[in-house]
Amino acid sequence: MVDLWLYGTRLARIAFERRSRMRLSYAEEAIDRWELGSRVFTVSQPLTTATLTPGPTAAVVEGLLPEGDALAVLRGLFGSQENLLLELGRETIGSVVAVEPDADLPLYTLDEEPAPLTESDVAARLRGLPTAPLGVSKETDVRLSLPGVQSKLPLGLVDRDYVDPSFSIPSAVILKPEPSAWPGLVDLESWGLAVLRAAGVPTPDWSIEVFDGIRTLVVHRYDRKPDADLGHRRIHQEDLCMALGVRPSQKYATSHRSKTALSHLASVVYENSATAEEDMQAFVTILVVNVAIGNADAHARNLSLLHLPDGSVRLAPAYDVIPTYHYPSHSRQLAQPVDRDVLRPESVTGAHLRAEVASWGIPGIEAALYAAYERVEHALTKTDLPLSGSPLEELLGRYERLRP
Repeated sequence: MVDLWLYGTRLARIAFERRSRMRLSYAEEAIDRWELGSRVFTVSQPLTTATLTPGPTAAVVEGLLPEGDALAVLRGLFGSQENLLLELGRETIGSVVAVEPDADLPLYTLDEEPAPLTESDVAARLRGLPTAPLGVSKETDVRLSLPGVQSKLPLGLVDRDYVDPSFSIPSAVILKPEPSAWPGLVDLESWGLAVLRAAGVPTPDWSIEVFDGIRTLVVHRYDRKPDADLGHRRIHQEDLCMALGVRPSQKYATSHRSKTALSHLASVVYENSATAEEDMQAFVTILVVNVAIGNADAHARNLSLLHLPDGSVRLAPAYDVIPTYHYPSHSRQLAQPVDRDVLRPESVTGAHLRAEVASWGIPGIEAALYAAYERVEHALTKTDLPLSGSPLEELLGRYERLRP
């Protein structure tokens, strides 16, 4: 069994059964604090006295863990999902902490000052990511969990020095080294974030740094904030797979009927956000940017909701915005079809976008689309594509086709 804590309150217990089946039950303390029906943990499974069945529980657990090669390596090190949660669960995405059943929440007390990492230290950790995903291995004390397939190294920050993260010093930045198979990826992702920010969409802060020759995108975590008393504060979030109660294996929508189709993503944001008008404008602008720059990896795990301690919900800043269209070997099909069945970004038109957003049935969404088009058009004139001779040049040269 594993207990989950959230914002200093015991949230739930997960009981693991045979054949990887598991069931989650919310704790009385959580219901007392936030009341029945609260969506403080996940909008797909509000607080209830009923025990969740294995399917919804699996979607929650998998939403807290890495995926792809990283998950395979970590399972080889630690075994079952139960063991993974206990090993990695003190520092997960958002504010969830996993501990042994009936254990108290670990204290944030810092036992000793962490040793600052040199440039060579950071480079060694970046090179070791294939066998030590997220910097986690049997030989290190680093224990944390982040979702996603792309190689990444979370680090803490103390007085502007990078340090290995811990429960007392949560990761404040995520380092994403340039993979040899995808040259130019760091500059392209930086450009994608710049386009979104210029279009008025909230993004995390980021920079490009080089560690012993390794070009790296350094992204500051928006779910970690300074705190005068604790030194830091964790903010809970969930990706839209978890918000829809869908397992990560279904993060790409293969048709407009898929559980992670654009209509479902839009609905879960609109129906749960405390700032729905503002967040839907951002959501539609992200959609237009993804089509315009050829981001075929904007799946449901690359959009998230923030859950604040008072139980309110809002759309998280945009992240992992990569114009994958630049790479001929990468799929050039969008992560969700537009207007029922249009999957290639170069085939999407303004008419398709109008029909898509109209199908959502959300008041004012067509006006948001018109505003998004103008915002993105302005953003593209203010940001320079970092690579010349890219297939993106032709795609961007046809932006006018997206006029609603």
